[in-house]
Amino acid sequence: MLHGVPSSGLLFRGAMPLLAQAGFRVLAPDLPGYGESDATADLSVGGHLAWLLRWLDHVGVDRCVVAGVDFGGLIAAELCLAGRGTRLVLTSSALSWGWATSVVAAIPPFDRLFYRLFSGHLYLRRAENPGPLVALHAGRIESDPDFVERMRGTALALRPSDRAARLDVPVRLVWGSDDPLFPPWMARRLAAGCGGDLVVVEGARHTLPWDRPEVWAREVLEGARG
Repeated sequence: MLHGVPSSGLLFRGAMPLLAQAGFRVLAPDLPGYGESDATADLSVGGHLAWLLRWLDHVGVDRCVVAGVDFGGLIAAELCLAGRGTRLVLTSSALSWGWATSVVAAIPPFDRLFYRLFSGHLYLRRAENPGPLVALHAGRIESDPDFVERMRGTALALRPSDRAARLDVPVRLVWGSDDPLFPPWMARRLAAGCGGDLVVVEGARHTLPWDRPEVWAREVLEGARG
């Protein structure tokens, strides 16, 4: 399970035991530069994929069902395209043009508002509203002087791609009806592009695995078992 920016594997804290109880080995790494992981120099999607492939080799995983939220969805899709993912579950993510707003916000002078003034707090608060998830990640954002610039660099490194059309694994999309960052119409368009099944969870926001772990875990199991 791959988290987005600027959160960590803690996003899946409530869902992990539910999936483990169903008989799965459940892994939720902190992507480089987030949570407890050290940062890497390559902030591109390819750089994150290379890091993840090394990590999977380290923990002894060849192929797996992969679920991704936000930026983690991009990495999850790339993992499937690399032949290491057998099924894909996407939540509140985009695979190509849907990241245009994030890229624009990282370009001067917009970066002064979105990154230098609000840093990662703005994204967390829009996604979840002030609450426990924001508090869990505030420490890293405030203590790491390179955190905000790393977020901005990741956004600037995003490139359009036809990932959705190239996916050849079963795809399930699980979306919050009240997601302010990737609204459901984006999910419908993405589902049409990749031929995936779409489930919209009423009242849920961008951080669906945190807000509604039981519902999200159930839908991931459906996606994992086909």
